[in-house]
Parts: sequence; structure tokens; C-alpha cells
Amino acid sequence: MPQIGAGLLACLVALEQRSVRGRSMAGLLEPGQKVDVLMGYYRCRRPRRGEWVLFRHSGRETPSIKIVKAVPGDRFELKEKAGSWSLWINGALAVNSEGMAYRFDERARSVLSAYQKSHDSCIPPEAYLLLGNQPGGSLDSGRLGLVGRAGILGKALPP
Repeated sequence: MPQIGAGLLACLVALEQRSVRGRSMAGLLEPGQKVDVLMGYYRCRRPRRGEWVLFRHSGRETPSIKIVKAVPGDRFELKEKAGSWSLWINGALAVNSEGMAYRFDERARSVLSAYQKSHDSCIPPEAYLLLGNQPGGSLDSGRLGLVGRAGILGKALPP
């Protein structure tokens, strides 16, 4: 019987179905909707911009689905306009699925600007900027900061 190498075993994924909770991905996913997730998908692959990921953040038992908006090496900045802050990634305004610009309040600005200052406006290795689909923000990188690759549990598949 052929042997499977340890490297190949590390890359195996399991398909799980998860129920969407909350409205952070509304417009793309609705509360109660079922989503297939390839658990372990990123053990051997790097998340790419635009992919949907399931991630766990400290202080919360239930993982969340978000969109990868920036990957290691991407440049980002915050710009103020009309009392809120917009996010620019690689020189382009970050928008949701409906083309609406993400708008951050002062709290989110302070979280993201700390990363901007400490990493010279560049997403560091093994870190990702994850956002929901709500232009006003959600429990995502605007509140939690950048997410390490180790916190990304799997790839969520659009229905």
C-alpha cells in the first residue's frame, strides 16, 4: 500500500458546513444561511485577496467569515473625509460588494493606524486585513486589527 508523506497529510482539508451568524456579510451571506468551509485549506496555501475565510479571534468562541482585503506586502492607508476614515489598499479605495466605500470611525482608525505606523503602511508577513461586507464596519480588522495566518481556519465557499 502506498505511503502518504507527512507534508501531504498536512495539506488535507475537511469540508464542513457552517451557519452564518450576524449581518457582517449581509448582501453576500444572510443570517441562518449555510456555507461550506474547507477547513485546513490554508495550512499549505496562502490566503488570497478576495477570498472568503473563516477565522477565530481571541475572546470569541464562534469563528467568523470575512473577506481578505489585503495580504502580506500590500500597502494601505487611511484617509479622512467628512468625519470618517476611508481605507485605501495599494492606491485604490477599498469597497464592499456593492461598490460602497468602507467608512471607519475613530476607534477603527486608531486600531488600523497603529499597524500602519508600526509596519510602515505595509501588511507584514503572515498577516491579513479581513473585512465584512458592511461599509460601516463589523467585528473585523477595523476593530480587531490584522489577523495572523494561524487564526484563519479555512476557506469559505461562496454559495
